[in-house]
This record gives sequence, C-alpha cells and structure tokens, in this order.
Amino acid sequence: MKRFALLALLTLIASPALAQEPGAERMPQGVSERGMVLDRGVLRGDFAPRDFGLLFGGIGNPDMPGFRVGRYNERTFLTLGLGAAMGVVDNLEVGAMLLPIYLAPNGDFGDIEAYGRYRFLEGDVELGAQVTVALPTHTDFGIGLGVPALFHLGQLRIDTGLELELIFSDPTVVNLEIPAGLSVDIGDGFFAGGRTGISLPNLDYFAMPLHGFVGYTLISGRAPFIDLVATFGWPEFIRSAGSEFNNDKVLIENFELIFGARFFFSVM
Repeated sequence: MKRFALLALLTLIASPALAQEPGAERMPQGVSERGMVLDRGVLRGDFAPRDFGLLFGGIGNPDMPGFRVGRYNERTFLTLGLGAAMGVVDNLEVGAMLLPIYLAPNGDFGDIEAYGRYRFLEGDVELGAQVTVALPTHTDFGIGLGVPALFHLGQLRIDTGLELELIFSDPTVVNLEIPAGLSVDIGDGFFAGGRTGISLPNLDYFAMPLHGFVGYTLISGRAPFIDLVATFGWPEFIRSAGSEFNNDKVLIENFELIFGARFFFSVM
C-alpha cells in the first residue's frame, strides 16, 4: 500500500497537463491571498511544509513533508517526508503524511498522519476546525484537535490557532501548540516570512520555536503550479525549566534546515 500511494502521487506530479484545469486556476497566485483550505478539486503534493501554522509539523514529533537535516542533542538527523492534500468539497480539505522516512542516524519509518480541516468563517479573517490522527507506525497513536486561524493583511498573512494533542503512550502525553507564522509576498513570485509560537510539551515546560523561510512560486498559466520553499530554524529556540531540565536555556545548537516543494493540480 505504501508503494502504491507513492506511485500514485508521483504519477500526478509528473502530469503537468493537470495544472491547467479550472480548479487550480481559481487559486490566488500570492501565498498571502490563499485560503486555509484548498479549493474544491485541487490536489496538492507535499514535499515541503504544508503551512506555517498548525500543519507545520506532526503530533508530538517533528515529522513533516520535505527534506530535513539538522542537529538535535549532539546528533545529526536526516528525514524525508512526502504527503498529499485535496479540497474535496467547498471549505473542506483532507490530507495525509504518507511517507515519513528517517534516513539518519538510524533508518526507520515514521508515523503516518491524516487530517481534515473545515473552514467555517471566510474573508479577511478565516477560522476553522481541524482533526489530526497519527497512526502508530513508529511510536504511539495520537490525535490532535485544533482551531486554525488565518488573517489576510494585504500582502501579509498570519497563520495561527490552537491545537491540543493527545498521545496515548504510557502514560498519556498532553501537548498544547499555539503557532504564529507570518508570510509576505515580496513580488515576482517570491515570498518570505518567519514562524514562532508557544509549545507546551506534556504541559510540563515552555518552548518557543523560531524559523525563517523563503520561497518562490513557479506559475503555469494563471495558476500556482509549484512552490519552492526553504526553511531554517530552531525547534526549541527558547526552552524553560521543567521536570527534565534544570534551567531556562537558549538552544541554538539544536537546529534544522527543511527544503522542498509543493505541487498543485486540478483533478476535477
């Protein structure tokens, strides 16, 4: 099944004619103008972070689409993630992390995740509801319940929201995530921004990530066809004291570089 899902996704990515259909052409070209859900009939192949809000990472772990390399606790890691999402009806997007692969320090397969996001408020301010499920293909079963929010401010967009994560290990882990991502359309297809927020792992200590990113949108006709994205940052730039840590700390030694692309197609 994993091989079939990968072959199906790669077949769609290799079919540029799909990008010319009406669904993708309805999408705004600038990232600041796009909504929090895909338009009906638009398929997105994810080999880069899906957004810089609640969909940036996985439940309780760093699995995400794209090619990711970095250092954590004096160990170099290398991961590869491939996913997909689709606007199935108006205001409803479903997606999945299909191939979370750990290449280093030890080769392994991560947790497959699936999500659904429904937008119930549209306009300059968008609000939605989101449910994410992590299948225990690597660690433990988990579920995330979120309220994503998006603010359109001219050439700017702010992705934020709140997500409660439950990981059914022994004992059960409860995380709270409040991200804040800022994206700016620079012009001529270029965009840039940053991401931070508040993370409360197991409600035990406070952590603040810090990322910056740049990107470029390749246009096919009037539709966004490919977003090229590169991100660099610190997953826990600031970490407070907790049951496992004795003092507050700035952790610049733990960092990550993520790069890849998002592909857009019309399928109906």
